[in-house]
Amino acid sequence: MSELPKSENQEKLIDFSELNILETLDEGAYGQISKAVWRNDIVALKKLKSSREEKHIINEHP
Repeated sequence: MSELPKSENQEKLIDFSELNILETLDEGAYGQISKAVWRNDIVALKKLKSSREEKHIINEHP
């Protein structure tokens, strides 16, 4: 597994089609965390819920 130096360890936007999602690790009010493979590396994938879904959540929980 390759590691990025701290200065390069940042969020990156990548093409979703490059990911092979292995399993869902957790889900919360704002999105889902999954384990995935990207370019032969294991990565964490954070999939955010849409703003429309967020408004629904906010309306449910004052």
